[in-house]
Amino acid sequence: MNMFGKFSLLEFCSCRICVLLRENFQSHVQKMWKKVLERVRKLARQPRHDRDGMDTYRAALLLKCHEWHVHPDRIGTTVQPKKEDVEKFYADVNSLETEYLKEYATTRLNEQVLNMFTHIRDSGVVSTNNNKNGSNLSKIRASPAINNSRHSLMKSIGFELDCRASKCSSDAGNGVFIRMPQDGIIAPGTVLAFFPGLVHLPEYTTKKGYVTEKLLPDPHLMLMCRLDNTIIDGRTADKCPRNPYALAHLVNHVPKGSMPNVQQYPYDFPGDPLGKEEFPRELQYLIPNEYSAKPTLLGTIDRSAMMRGAVLLAARPLKHGDELYMDYRLNPMGGALPSWYTAYNPEGEPTSN
Repeated sequence: MNMFGKFSLLEFCSCRICVLLRENFQSHVQKMWKKVLERVRKLARQPRHDRDGMDTYRAALLLKCHEWHVHPDRIGTTVQPKKEDVEKFYADVNSLETEYLKEYATTRLNEQVLNMFTHIRDSGVVSTNNNKNGSNLSKIRASPAINNSRHSLMKSIGFELDCRASKCSSDAGNGVFIRMPQDGIIAPGTVLAFFPGLVHLPEYTTKKGYVTEKLLPDPHLMLMCRLDNTIIDGRTADKCPRNPYALAHLVNHVPKGSMPNVQQYPYDFPGDPLGKEEFPRELQYLIPNEYSAKPTLLGTIDRSAMMRGAVLLAARPLKHGDELYMDYRLNPMGGALPSWYTAYNPEGEPTSN
């Protein structure tokens, strides 16, 4: 009997060659993006960039990479940017001030989020009668019909998120992994996940005692705090509408000696008091957030956002089976840090606590 079962020796060799070519290609891509990240780290040393400015710069650079990848001539291909392409990414981003970089990032994020939500709606994986009981994954795995919808989602968006035991350590609990075709690659700058849960606005979180009395303690580190003092409580994800990509609150901190492969970035679902430029109403049932307390007229004057949130962007090329790791950025002034936590230096090297 042929030891390779139904495959002939020639077919086996052909398959092996394809595997080797794919591994060599992915290795080449990873090496190229290490050089890109090294350049970003050098820019992080420049004093003119504060945390908000640096986050915006990185996000804009990643989104510029994504914009290159989704060009009609490159969709469905494995072609990667050349050195001159990457140089143009930097030139384009460096030519803009932080204010305009934010506008660029917002425009690109709006396009991606709208596209994702449209595909989720069309797949039928989440009912339009999207109640708030149960986890984000419970209904998705409920029946064969739903599983068929997930296959449709895989084809339309290109990847799914899977929650299972983390590779970090035996006591790390669950983590979030990429599920996609074996030969696929997720481009840097791709929106991967959303932070679900009740949103606490700055007009409340900046009040004396609000955070300590209403939100702390947070032993499992499920609070996502934006730089504008908006806090998203991942512990309340079950109280908000489901979305199969609303798993960012389950992503683990980057292990010691490694680098984050995702970047958290604030995202506001656009709103408009006149209803002309707001996030499409037919897709709003997929927004995995609700306000803990509604914004007041004087407390939240800016109404350009119908809902404040946050997303995770791919910070480098990702493939099937990759676990997502983010930088938790825990504040050492906020109390004792977990024993497993190692602070990550924006310049690229982990540091001691």
